[in-house]
Amino acid sequence: MKKILFFTLSLIAFVSFSFIPATNKDVVTYKIDPSQTNIVWFGKKVTGMHSGALQLSEGYITMKNEKLAGGTFEFDMKSITVSDLKDPNYNQKLVSHLKSDDFFAVDKFPTAKFEITKAKHLGKNQYAVTGNLTVKGITKEVMIPAFVSISDNGGAVAVITNKFKINRIQFDIKYRSANFVEDIGDKAIDDDFELEVTQMIARRQ
Repeated sequence: MKKILFFTLSLIAFVSFSFIPATNKDVVTYKIDPSQTNIVWFGKKVTGMHSGALQLSEGYITMKNEKLAGGTFEFDMKSITVSDLKDPNYNQKLVSHLKSDDFFAVDKFPTAKFEITKAKHLGKNQYAVTGNLTVKGITKEVMIPAFVSISDNGGAVAVITNKFKINRIQFDIKYRSANFVEDIGDKAIDDDFELEVTQMIARRQ
């Protein structure tokens, strides 16, 4: 009788534990350190180009089985700087213009956001990252070539990207676009601007 009872209890325990959902211990979240992140922008026009930097407010990266699985990134649009103009007056004039309604309207839209929807592993640390970019309240899908590696025995993730293009027209930034202003000549600004992540460090939570 005792053997039958023991067998019955064992069977109940086995069945019960079999239906407990498994927790995925291979999914790890990393919090981005904005102080160790560097994002560079490049804007071209007929007569030359300008460049500068942009900071993150916050962000998270998700790794599954040591491969990129997801992430969200919030950009501080008020942090826009210009690096190529050394004259402080011209520098500040361009920064103010970029923050104005002609470009990013940062008073109305102080942040922009990128959310990963798909990360295709291309080999080694290379990925084709697809996600939704929201600028000025408008969301469009973009693809970013990225290199993601785990360091510090899994305690940190490092990210860099190649330069990638963003079509500003998709986000209602039409200032001096040859597609919208007739006979603009050498005052035209390219519809595409470029971004590049030269450094991004995220720490394990």
